[in-house]
Amino acid sequence: MSQQSILLGKPMSTDRLSSAVADPQAMEGLRGLLQEYTETSLKELLSADAWEAWQLEIPMPARKELARLLVELPDKVVVLGALFAFRMAVPENLVRETLGETITLEKLVDWGLVKVQAGQVQSGFEMRPYDFSNEVDTEYVESGVAEFWFLTDWPSSQMGCPLEPNHVMGIGGATRSLLRITPRGFISRVLDIGTGCGVQAIVAARHADRVVATDISTRALQIAAFNAALNGVEIELRQGSMLEPVIEESFDLVVTNPPFVITPPSQEPVMEYRATGNEADQLMTTLISELPKVLAPGGQAVLLGNWLHLNEIPWDERLMGLVPTGIDALFWQREVYSPSQYAQMWLRDGGKVVSLDQQTTSQFIDYLDYFRHISVEAIGFGYITLRRPLHGRLGFQMSEQISQWAPPTAKQVQSWLQSVQFASDHGFLGEEGLTSEILTSDIVLVKNPEVVEVRYFDPGTEDPRILVLQSSWGHKIQVGQVFAGFFGACDGELTCAQICAALAEILEIRLESIRFELQSTLAATWFNGFFM
Repeated sequence: MSQQSILLGKPMSTDRLSSAVADPQAMEGLRGLLQEYTETSLKELLSADAWEAWQLEIPMPARKELARLLVELPDKVVVLGALFAFRMAVPENLVRETLGETITLEKLVDWGLVKVQAGQVQSGFEMRPYDFSNEVDTEYVESGVAEFWFLTDWPSSQMGCPLEPNHVMGIGGATRSLLRITPRGFISRVLDIGTGCGVQAIVAARHADRVVATDISTRALQIAAFNAALNGVEIELRQGSMLEPVIEESFDLVVTNPPFVITPPSQEPVMEYRATGNEADQLMTTLISELPKVLAPGGQAVLLGNWLHLNEIPWDERLMGLVPTGIDALFWQREVYSPSQYAQMWLRDGGKVVSLDQQTTSQFIDYLDYFRHISVEAIGFGYITLRRPLHGRLGFQMSEQISQWAPPTAKQVQSWLQSVQFASDHGFLGEEGLTSEILTSDIVLVKNPEVVEVRYFDPGTEDPRILVLQSSWGHKIQVGQVFAGFFGACDGELTCAQICAALAEILEIRLESIRFELQSTLAATWFNGFFM
């Protein structure tokens, strides 16, 4: 069977997708057709090697297996997977048999989704199933199931050529990371800035009364509208840059995976899905200072992005200095790239391979020259949470370097916000963080049951040399004997003052010394969710 591509050159137009959105009955038919086409069914269809290769953006092994299955066992998942997940040309008769009476092939052609030529059908877009049950608390999504379908432009690994400037990205690691840290709960108003294919807005629409999604790209908004209709949710789409379409409004939750990629001014055209043409990391610094303006009291924002490490300026001090007065902010830095690593990563993301052509090599050198010119030592990547407290007070800012292998979760974000609010409500939150007054108070603390104590011994000894508190989400904090005793006693019965007094008596150490030793470790564990 020939798998020669019908679609060559630039991606297909999105102008006709609006006719699909305007036809709810046909969209319902398409949604019904896709019910068996899930991430699980695709994974079960392919060998483990082919599936893993696909996750690494190498589709050829899966295409080879699907070409065989199209001949031997052309069931619905095989045909839909070949057509919409692997950009294969599929015989027209198989496509018609698969569509049945749910929706006609002519309708898909009219919508601009597929092309038919010489008895073969090929999709102009990727349309994949996604299971977000590992990223989203299913308590807050429809029927407890986090399955969705998203139409996007084909990635460069499927196209075999560099991406267009108005390319609309599919769903990758960054998207899933943002889904994972976004708090879920039944709320009134959500804003998704730079919505792209609409994934953050569409997932939020399952637990919010109203969702507004913005993007500067016409193509992205057309695709997002299609995806909202495909998944049976309503979102309000507005065109404009960043906060411009909503500057006079307020929201309970703001999510954004903005076009944060830092690009030398000499490189044109700018890729809309990842960069804005702003100088250096101006996009991120502007969002940090401006996002709080659209947060309602108690509202929070979650975002991810890049920031610069400039000569002799600590990265976290620079970012914290941008946070408006009265706003809580948490900065998690996950990775740090050298200028060369950063340049290679983003040139490759656009489908370009450094050293294989003169233009790309020149662009790589432009990156290095640009970073040197603006005194960049490194580039950080991570997550940011901002909150406007329900009642006016001093804001609290904190930063942390985290492992890329243990990304934060929404539960951790909420735990941090709750710990800040609790400390503030009880008068234990100062400009430097948790104050020592908590240790003399009648507050009763309860240790998180998901935190365990790990002890390390030298061979042949009875007493541990190192004590570590380790959470189920991968956070580790080395503690001393005094704090281990304090933490172990936080079972909801004794007050902080009573525990300190008991430790002083048992260890025969002055009470002031006990409190002094506990203070710094208590703050670290407090703000990292080690207490309930």
